[in-house]
Amino acid sequence: MQANTNQVTEEKPAVRRVSQSGRTIPRTAFVKGQSGNPLGGPKKTQQDIDLIAACREKSVEALGTILEIMRNGNEKNRLAAANIIIERGFGKAVQPVQANTDLDVSIAISFVPKVAKTIDHE
Repeated sequence: MQANTNQVTEEKPAVRRVSQSGRTIPRTAFVKGQSGNPLGGPKKTQQDIDLIAACREKSVEALGTILEIMRNGNEKNRLAAANIIIERGFGKAVQPVQANTDLDVSIAISFVPKVAKTIDHE
């Protein structure tokens, strides 16, 4: 099959966007004031919602089990159980990360985890 060479295609000229500093902005860059993800994240399925609900129903029982291990388990398991409780209550400890580059620049990044919501069981 031969390609039809008689057709003339008209291409739109590329719009060149320039920042205030004169730098050319790539055409794939986000537009100011417009969401980069307008539809949001993936929606939870009913199966996901049911699983979360089932886990929350068992959370009090699970905490009781962890407390039991913390009080009566061997030393290694007691320490692990205590860490789980502390991390759930206060979040994980800050974990600094050091990154050095060839450009005589040192960057330090600290990851601070989000503390989980407290659920009142009355």
